Amino acid sequence: MSILDMAVKPNPSVKGLNIKFNDNRKEALDIVLLNIDGRKIYQVELDTGNSSIDLLNLPQSIYILQVYDKHGNLQTYKLIKS
Repeated sequence: MSILDMAVKPNPSVKGLNIKFNDNRKEALDIVLLNIDGRKIYQVELDTGNSSIDLLNLPQSIYILQVYDKHGNLQTYKLIKS
């Protein structure tokens, strides 16, 4: 079961990711992108709406996208940069 009603596409991706929220959330979320070693390579706070992440300059690999809400709930996605 997902904590947040959202979609992360395309996966795998060459250029970037689109993050689309399917609900009417009214609170900020923290988005964190980690490399396969667990090192943080991108972080942003989203107030509302959808977002995108540019992956063009990242090497081909597997990445972890973490999404936190203000209550500390975490949702994790495995991403493939091809």
